[in-house]
Amino acid sequence: VQPPLIDHFPARKEKVTWLGVTTTPVPPVLRDQLNLLKGVGLVVHGVDAKSPAEEAGVKNNDILQKLDDQLLINVEQ
Repeated sequence: VQPPLIDHFPARKEKVTWLGVTTTPVPPVLRDQLNLLKGVGLVVHGVDAKSPAEEAGVKNNDILQKLDDQLLINVEQ
């Protein structure tokens, strides 16, 4: 009897980055005023205490466009 197939594959580790912010997509009117690429950017609406974002000086109403060279296009990122 062979062992289950799952035992033959190592556990997959994914890089998870926690910034500690609450965001929403940039509204189209604001995006146009700031000449941002369509669909790119998140507006900060909350910063968790003692989070990497707070330590970096992120504030409410800041607009985040990139994290580690990755464009930010949705709040799940």
